[in-house]
Amino acid sequence: MPIGFIEHLTKSIFFEHSKHCYVAIFTAYFDASGKPTSTVLCFGGFVSRPEKWDKFEREWKDIISQEGVSYFHMTDFASSEDEFKGWRGQSQRRRIFMDALVQCLNRRTNKGFCTSVIAKEYNELNQTYMLHEFIGDAYTFAGASCIGALKTWAIKKNVPVGNILVLVEEGDERQGRLINTIRKEGFKAATQPKMEAHAFAGGDLVAWKNRTGLHNAAFGKVETVEDAENIMRSLDTIRGIVHRNGAYGKDELTVLCERAKIPKRSTIKLP
Repeated sequence: MPIGFIEHLTKSIFFEHSKHCYVAIFTAYFDASGKPTSTVLCFGGFVSRPEKWDKFEREWKDIISQEGVSYFHMTDFASSEDEFKGWRGQSQRRRIFMDALVQCLNRRTNKGFCTSVIAKEYNELNQTYMLHEFIGDAYTFAGASCIGALKTWAIKKNVPVGNILVLVEEGDERQGRLINTIRKEGFKAATQPKMEAHAFAGGDLVAWKNRTGLHNAAFGKVETVEDAENIMRSLDTIRGIVHRNGAYGKDELTVLCERAKIPKRSTIKLP
């Protein structure tokens, strides 16, 4: 991606306010981990100013290119496949590489967000509450939760939500409703192919880490304190860069439904 591309893209969308870009405009990149059929879905990303994203792009590309990698995919890294073929068992190399990526995110972004949801329990609760009608599927819920946290951050920082461009990785299933939800909250929103911006890889990294951690906690072998501690340690890498991190199972979702006054499905059976 050419230097200045992000700022150019932002200015093209906010052209009527472009002279104020240096004080007012932010861009947020979000990516999802998991599919509608997955047991756990996760949505994560970061917000930053265009000039910081340009520095991020340069630094991130330098880090991965030094290892002969053209684009970072967390799934490939974790399984030592594709461009990471041959990395299996190289724990020190992997740790140094991951630390460099995390430090790049820490330096070049303002805030990190992530939401994980146990999709199976979300869909089961949909049988009782009108979740799909009022929010959407688990993917939409996870995305909307992150957007809610982004809005809270913007209000706290006195940044008008209309001056924030939210970019979601293009191609996720059923993302049309999420884009509409983002726009209803007052943000500018669009989709973009993942390979056009390394910024999506940051969201991919934190979303994968959190989805895997929640999946292991909910469905993995957790029989001892040590098992639980191992799961918690797996999230240590990203703990300092994700400032708002939510996880939702049946209990948390039930509380949310009651607080949000989401109607229960009618128990009246028609003749």
